Amino acid sequence: MVTLSVKKRETEAPSLDEL
Repeated sequence: MVTLSVKKRETEAPSLDEL
């Protein structure tokens, strides 16, 4: 469960960081 949370956060991080 923690892995999914981290993976989702890492995938969304670049998207927000690029903005």
